Amino acid sequence: MTEKDTFNLPLIGLYWLCKDIGKQKVEHHYIEPAIVHISKIRHHLEHRYLKVHDTLLYPITEELRENKDDPLAYSITVDEFNDAAMKLLSYVREGIILLTMGVHVEELRKKSASDGLIMPMHMDQYDDDWKQLN
Repeated sequence: MTEKDTFNLPLIGLYWLCKDIGKQKVEHHYIEPAIVHISKIRHHLEHRYLKVHDTLLYPITEELRENKDDPLAYSITVDEFNDAAMKLLSYVREGIILLTMGVHVEELRKKSASDGLIMPMHMDQYDDDWKQLN
């Protein structure tokens, strides 16, 4: 257990997000079931190859997905690939939010523990209209 002074809930959340996404060397069980499919896609992208099919033109059956003639390939639909990408984006967003919240908690702890003067840092604000490319 940690002491109350060093307890940072967002970093604990980031730890559990890492446990949810990453797999251990011995056990290949995930907390989130969608990660199993995403992990298989990542493995085939990195070490083998991935076939992404349009289901209107080329329907995918279970025999095609695990083709014995081409053991290096893994076939998925465009919708499955899109769902996996959106799930990964949500995990990345969650990780960024937890990391910034963890840094914020640490900065608040540092600010309350210090006796000296801490200078604020102001940032300029820009309207969204200025950010668009013409």
